[in-house]
Amino acid sequence: MTTRSERPPLAGWLRAVPLAVAAAQVVPLSAEVAPTEPIVRRVEIRSDVELEDPQQTLDLIALRPGEPFRSEAVRESLRNLQAAGEAGEMEAYAVPFEDGVQVSFALWAKVWVEEVRLEGEFGLKVSELRRLLPQQVEQPLLESRILRGIYRLQDLYQAEGYLNARVRLEVDVDERRKRATVTYRIDSREPATVASVGFEGDLGPFDAERLRERLHAAPGRRFREETVDNDAERLEGFLLEQGHRLAVVEPPRRQVDPEATRVALVYPVSVGPRFEIRVLGADQKLLAKRKLLPLQGRERFDEAALLQALERLRAYYQEKGHYGVRIERREQRTDDLLRMTLAIDPGPVYQLESIRFEGNHEIAAGELEAVILTSTRRRLAGGSGRLVDRVLAEDLAALKSFYRLQGYRSVEVGPPQIESRDERLAVIIPIREGPQQRAVQVAMFGAQALDAGDLLRQLPLKAGGPFHPRLLEESLERIRASYEEQGYESTQVAPTLDWNPDGTRVDVTLRVLEGPQSTVDRIIVRGNRRTRSAILRRTIGLEPGEPLNTSRLLEVQRNLYSLGIFSRVEVDRAPGTPFSGQRDVLIRVEEGDRRRVTYGFGYDSEDGARGLIGYTRGNLGGRGISARIDLRSSERESQVRALLRQPYLGRWRLPTTYSLFSIEETRESFDSKRRGGQVEVQHFGKNLRLGLLYTFKIVENSAPEQSGIERELQEVEISSVTPNLFLDHRDDPFDPTRGWSTNFQLEYAFPFLSADVEFLKLFGQQTNYWNLGRFGVVAASLRLGAIEPIRGATLENLALPEDPTLSEDSMLPKAPPPRDLIPISERYFAGGRTTHRAYERDRLGIRGETLCEIPLLPPQPRQPGICDADDPEGLEPVGGNGLFLFNLDYRFPIFGPVGGTVFVDAGNVWADWGEFDPDDIKLGVGFGFRYLSPIGPLRLDAGWKLDREEGEDPFVVLFSFGNPF
Repeated sequence: MTTRSERPPLAGWLRAVPLAVAAAQVVPLSAEVAPTEPIVRRVEIRSDVELEDPQQTLDLIALRPGEPFRSEAVRESLRNLQAAGEAGEMEAYAVPFEDGVQVSFALWAKVWVEEVRLEGEFGLKVSELRRLLPQQVEQPLLESRILRGIYRLQDLYQAEGYLNARVRLEVDVDERRKRATVTYRIDSREPATVASVGFEGDLGPFDAERLRERLHAAPGRRFREETVDNDAERLEGFLLEQGHRLAVVEPPRRQVDPEATRVALVYPVSVGPRFEIRVLGADQKLLAKRKLLPLQGRERFDEAALLQALERLRAYYQEKGHYGVRIERREQRTDDLLRMTLAIDPGPVYQLESIRFEGNHEIAAGELEAVILTSTRRRLAGGSGRLVDRVLAEDLAALKSFYRLQGYRSVEVGPPQIESRDERLAVIIPIREGPQQRAVQVAMFGAQALDAGDLLRQLPLKAGGPFHPRLLEESLERIRASYEEQGYESTQVAPTLDWNPDGTRVDVTLRVLEGPQSTVDRIIVRGNRRTRSAILRRTIGLEPGEPLNTSRLLEVQRNLYSLGIFSRVEVDRAPGTPFSGQRDVLIRVEEGDRRRVTYGFGYDSEDGARGLIGYTRGNLGGRGISARIDLRSSERESQVRALLRQPYLGRWRLPTTYSLFSIEETRESFDSKRRGGQVEVQHFGKNLRLGLLYTFKIVENSAPEQSGIERELQEVEISSVTPNLFLDHRDDPFDPTRGWSTNFQLEYAFPFLSADVEFLKLFGQQTNYWNLGRFGVVAASLRLGAIEPIRGATLENLALPEDPTLSEDSMLPKAPPPRDLIPISERYFAGGRTTHRAYERDRLGIRGETLCEIPLLPPQPRQPGICDADDPEGLEPVGGNGLFLFNLDYRFPIFGPVGGTVFVDAGNVWADWGEFDPDDIKLGVGFGFRYLSPIGPLRLDAGWKLDREEGEDPFVVLFSFGNPF
C-alpha cells in the first residue's frame, strides 16, 4: 500500500562510521574513537525533506559542540528523535573533524497524510463515515490504519443494509514532500429492503399479525441490522409485559435474495405460559405501586430474581415493624398459565427495645453501636426502632470487618439472638474476640530522599497499634505515593514481619529502595501545526529539572485542554535509559476546529422565552487567543457581548478576558441600559478560582412616565475593580449532592476619568450539601451583601437649591439616605426563583424603606432611609444597601429523573446595611418538582409567604432552569 523511497545521497559523509542504526539499538564505539573521548566539534542534522522547525529538532540532540563525545548521548538523541516522530528511520555518524569529531544525524522522514478524501455515491452522511476512519490528517501514514478504515466502512454499509456496497482505496504519495493523499472510493448502490417478516415456534395466544405490529422492520422498509436485532428484544419485552415470563425471541434468520436487494426475516419465538401473581393478606395494588412484587414490568421468570424480590418484600414489612412477617409462596402450573400466590401474614408490630453485645471485652459497646445501622428508637439522637434481618446481617459483617481492622483476625460475630416479649424485641449479638495482633514497632530503612520520620507519621500502621494486612498494604501505598510525587517512580518498598511465638505481636520493618529520581529533561511537543510553540510551553508549565510524576503530567494535560483549541492531548514520558534520572516529556496534540457556533432556547416564568446565539473563532494567530460574540435576548433583557480571551497575561499563565457589552434590562420599577467594557484576570488552582475584574460602564436608568420614581433614577458612569474568590468542593457543579462552596467578592467603585461615584460593595455566599443516600439531599445557602457609599457624585441631583429639606440654620441639604447615594442599578434586589421563592422578582423588601410609594417631584421632606408606603397597591422596589438571604432545600427522588423539593426561604433587603434587624426577615415555605435533564434540572416551584402583608399575593408559582443556588 505504501512504498519507501530510495534514500537520497547524503554527499560528503556516507563513508563515515555508523555508531547507531535505530533508537533502541546500542552499538559499541570503534576502538579509534572510544578510548580518547574526543571533543565534539560540530553537530549537524540532514534530512531528505525540509524540516518544519530545525531549531526544535536540534534541541532534541543531547550532544553539544565543545563537550566530550559520549555514545550514551548519541543513543539518547536517537531516542528523542524517535519519540518525537521526527523520522521513520534515522542513523548517526561520527567522523574526524579538527582534532575532534563531527556528529551527523541522518533522517529519512515519515510519510504524513495531507488529505483524506471520500468520493463516490455515499448513501450515508459523510460526517458519519469520517468518524469511522482511524487515519486522520497530520498523522503518519500507516497501512494498518487505512486498512482498518476500509473494514469499518464495509461493516457500516452492511449494517445499514447496503449489502452490495463496495469500498476501494487509493493512496497517492508525493515522495519529494513526503505527503500522502488517501482516497476512499465508495459505491453504496441500492439499500436492501425487507421482503417479509415471519415467525416460527410456539406463538401461544398471539397471531402473527399482532406480533408484527410490535416490530419496526416491515415489508418494504429499509433493512438495517440494528433494527431487526432490536426488534427481537422489543418483541420479547412485549411478551414479558403481557405476562409470559418464560418467553424467548431469538434474533431472526436472514434469507437474502441472490441480488442482495431483498431480505426475508424469520424470528424463532417461544411464548410459553402466562404468569399470574395473586396476593393474599395485603393490598396488591399498593405493593405493585411500590415495585415490591416479583416479576413486574419486563422481568423474566428467574428463581434468583424471585428470591431477591421476596427478600425486598420481607424487608419492607420489617421496616414497618412487622418483624415476624410470614410470606408463603405457592405455584400452580398448567400448559398456558403459571400462577403464583403470595400469602402474607404481617403479624404484630414490634418495637426494638435493646441491643446488647456479649463477649466484647476489649472494645466498648458504644464504639460498636456506632458501626451498625440497627438501632433502638431514640427521640433526640434518632433511630428507627425497627429490626430488619437484611440490615442486621449487614451490621454483623460490618462488626466483623471493624474488629479485624483492630487486629482481631480470628473474631467471630453472631449468630444474633432475638428475644421477643409483649411485642418488644431485644437483640443480643455474641462476639468472640480472640487474640489481638499488634505492631510492637514500625521501622523504616533506606529512606534518604524523604524524611523517614515524616513518612512513618502519615502511615495508618503505627507502633503500638493494631496490625492488619490491609493497614500494611495502605502504608506501603502511601510510601510509594509520597515517593512518586517527588519523581521516584520506581521506588520499591518491601516489608519484613517478625512475629512472636504465639502470633500476636509483630515487628514491622519497611525497607525502601528509592532508585533514581525522574526529573524533566526536554519537553517535546508534536502536532501543533498552527499554535505557536512558545504559547504551548508557557501553558505547559513544566521546567527542566523539576520532579516528574503522573499527577504533574495530568495537570499538564488539563492545562492544554483548558486552552480550548485542542481536540486531543496526550502527555507521556518518552522512553529513557534504564536507571537514568532525566526523562523527556512527549506531548502530542491535535488541533480542533477553530470555528464554533453555539445556540440555545429556553423559557422561565421571570424572563419568559429566551434564546442565545454565539460565534467563536479560536487560536487567533496561533497564540491561543479566542474571540467570541454572544447575542442573548428574552422578554426582560437583551445583551450583546464581544469577548477576547487569552490564556496568559504577559509572561504569567493567567487567563485574561477582555470584553465589551451592551445590556438593556427591564426591572420591576425601572429600565436600565448599560454599556461598557471589562478586563478580568483569573487564576485556577485545585478547587480554587481567584479573579480580578475591572469594569467601566455607562448606566442610563429610566422609568415610564408617572411612575413616581424619578427621584431614584440616576444616569452615571462607574469605574470599579472587583477581586473575587471562589472555593469549590462540590461533587458536581451542575447538580451537586455533597460538599460545599464559598464565593466572596468586593467591588470598589472609584473616581476615574468621567466616573465620580465611589462606594464599596461586598457580597458573600456559602453553600453546603449533605447527601442522604437514597433519601435525597439537603442543601443550604447563606448570602450576605452590604454597600457602603464613600462619596456621592449624584448628591446634587438629590437635593435641589429650593429643596425644603434645607436646614434653616446652615442652609445645607440634609444628608440623603445612604441608599440614595448608590445608583439604583447597583443596589441589591431580592425575590424570585434564585433568591426568595415566596416573592416575585425584586418584590422582597421593607415597606417604607426598600418598597416605596415615591412622592412626585419636587421631592418632599423625609428622614434618611424613610419613604412613603401608604398605598400597598402602588409600592415600587427601589433596592437597598443591605442583603440577607438564607435558603434551605430538601431535594428527594420520586421516580427516575423526577424529584421533589421542600424548601424554606428567609431574608430581606434593607436601605442601609447598618440598619439590619432580624425582626424584618420575611419567611416563606414551599415545594416543587425537579426534572433532571442532561443539561441540568428543570424546576417548578410554589412558595407561600408566612409574613404576608396587605396587598401581597399569598403564593408565587415559578418555572425555571437550574438550581436556585
